[in-house]
Amino acid sequence: MAAFTFGEVDEVYAKVDNLKQFQFSDEHDNLVPATVEDTSIATLTFKNGVMGTWIITSAAPGRRISYNSYHGSRGSIYGGSGTYPQAPQLQLWNDAITEPDELQRMYMESLSEEEKGQLFPHGITEGVTIEVYDFIRAVAQRTRPELDGLKAQTICEAIYESSLYLRDFSDFWIFKS
Repeated sequence: MAAFTFGEVDEVYAKVDNLKQFQFSDEHDNLVPATVEDTSIATLTFKNGVMGTWIITSAAPGRRISYNSYHGSRGSIYGGSGTYPQAPQLQLWNDAITEPDELQRMYMESLSEEEKGQLFPHGITEGVTIEVYDFIRAVAQRTRPELDGLKAQTICEAIYESSLYLRDFSDFWIFKS
């Protein structure tokens, strides 16, 4: 979703770990350690200069940590909890806050009718429905979808690689394809 919103990623720095060290019982009641991560923290810098953090964990007691926050030179957008920002809020450096409904209204007013038709085919405004429409259109017309899933997957791969090698990835081979 971040690549869809902000364009291509330029740099990734991340830490991914299994902090809770959860164990589960196998069919013989032997404790088996989980081998999947329970915490991911990533800083993404996009080619257009937008920088964002992506944090998710199930290892912290109490509330789970999971939110979207994107920062630019004039302010930030906080997207709330969950995988997809449901009600993004814009806050500028002067502390002015634009609530989700107003932000959406301003955005829609900034678009021409042609742009609205391209971005919201048949008046569809719900994100996942647009993704499904684009997929069906690509299959039916034998064309590529707007976003290439493999290219988007490179961000996930870079997050794991950054964590594994304890370094940022800005000149990473998968960003060049």
